[in-house]
Formats: sequence, structure tokens, C-alpha cells
Amino acid sequence: MQGIATGIILAILLIVILEISRFFRRISNLSREIDDLKNKVSNIDEFLNNYK
Repeated sequence: MQGIATGIILAILLIVILEISRFFRRISNLSREIDDLKNKVSNIDEFLNNYK
């Protein structure tokens, strides 16, 4: 019975660690995503200015 409880605790710990690492990965990619959005907006702006 104690082996099952230990396995469940280890599974919960693994899930928590994976979720924390995913959170930090999203934070580190946020600046890159913002730069990509800025580039897309500037490209759209250039396209609209050339279209006029």
C-alpha cells in the first residue's frame, strides 16, 4: 500500500516540475514572440504605406 502512495506522490511531483518548467519556458519565449509581433506589424504598416 505504501508503494502505491509513493508512486502517486512521485507522479504528482513530476507533473508539478513539468508545469513549472513549461511556465518558465513560456516566460523566456515571451520576448521573442513580442519581437515577432513587432516585425509583423511593421511589415503590415510598410505594405499599407506602399499601397496608398
